[in-house]
Amino acid sequence: MAGLTMIRVSAFRRVGGFCERMWLGGEEELLALDLAAAGWWMVWEEHMVIEHEPSVSRDATRRRQPGIRNTLWTLWLRRPVRSAVRRTVAVLRSAPRDRATASAVWEAMMSAGWVIRHRKPVPPAVERGLVLLEEPQSRSAARRYVG
Repeated sequence: MAGLTMIRVSAFRRVGGFCERMWLGGEEELLALDLAAAGWWMVWEEHMVIEHEPSVSRDATRRRQPGIRNTLWTLWLRRPVRSAVRRTVAVLRSAPRDRATASAVWEAMMSAGWVIRHRKPVPPAVERGLVLLEEPQSRSAARRYVG
């Protein structure tokens, strides 16, 4: 989660920072892939304490829409085609079948030109690591698109 992350400013700047088009909702995933592709390491520091207090008044369903859209964009921007297709299917199977999901998919698809222009698949070593994470990620409650 971007709100629970510390990052070297030099690394952040070197890979271009957060994608402004994504704004909020999964934007850290694309940044993490760009950092990994550039050779930066990411670690979990269990003794680090970062406090993050998300708004309790936000509309969770509305927040889900850009999250799903951004997840699809990240897949299409950085994963090899086969992985992007496989993971797109998995994301859509896990998402509620409602207006927010339909809106997310529509917006993602309508941005195909932007995706193609900015597509830069991760190196094979990063992709191998992502494939290893797919199964545990599918069991994680953190990746449930419910509101």
